[in-house]
Amino acid sequence: MYLYVYDAYVQDAKYEGVLANIENRLIELGINGKVERLSYLKSPSELILEGLKRGARTVVAVGNDDTFKKVLTVVSPYDIVVGLIPVGGRSRVAEVFGIGHEQKACDTLSMRLVQTIDLLEANQHVVFSSIQIPSRQMVTIEIDGRYRVTPMHFRDNITISNLGPLFREDFDLKHDLRDPQDGLADVEFQPVRRSMLGKPRKAGKPSVFSGKHFVVVGQDEKVKMIADLNTKLVTPLTINVLPCAQKVIVGKKRKF
Repeated sequence: MYLYVYDAYVQDAKYEGVLANIENRLIELGINGKVERLSYLKSPSELILEGLKRGARTVVAVGNDDTFKKVLTVVSPYDIVVGLIPVGGRSRVAEVFGIGHEQKACDTLSMRLVQTIDLLEANQHVVFSSIQIPSRQMVTIEIDGRYRVTPMHFRDNITISNLGPLFREDFDLKHDLRDPQDGLADVEFQPVRRSMLGKPRKAGKPSVFSGKHFVVVGQDEKVKMIADLNTKLVTPLTINVLPCAQKVIVGKKRKF
């Protein structure tokens, strides 16, 4: 059974026609199912877990990348397939997964191409793309209990990636995407310099270190970090790769 989770913003009147087209297309393809609508009155966890109890085995986020993350966080402990129908603005998840936009995403769902990807567990939080450590923060990262690495310059961008820093402003699909199926995560120190206009830009090739288990410690004080879009983390941080942890629906043009 399919469970479609509508984010609150897609319930706005301006998306009424878009949702009608999506729902009609799902019916045509024979993959319509139960619809749950997110609101401030009920948590995503409650809605989705109720759907799983009723027999849902595929949960589809109807919204944006944040909607996808909300769904993934809830279903990751279970043997559930996750899909996405992007509505509205740009979706980096859809770009990487090879999923069309709005009505076109229904055709991707119907093809049922399923891939299994790794996840990261960071202090009991689920992370699917990456963890960003702000520049000017000095940290030490222990990798697999074998060695420690630190940035060479305080301006370095530091990323711990499963899929890649999808939500970083300067994300480059060609160069920054990582393999989410190799059972490893990558620690990347990217040198950054300021342009004449004061904007940060990449300066040279990054240093990359791979592993399965990481411990991040701030050298002077607790360091705040962001995982995926908006999950807040703080040092000390323990990160483990969860291999083959999540089934996702992708398109033929997926990028990994």
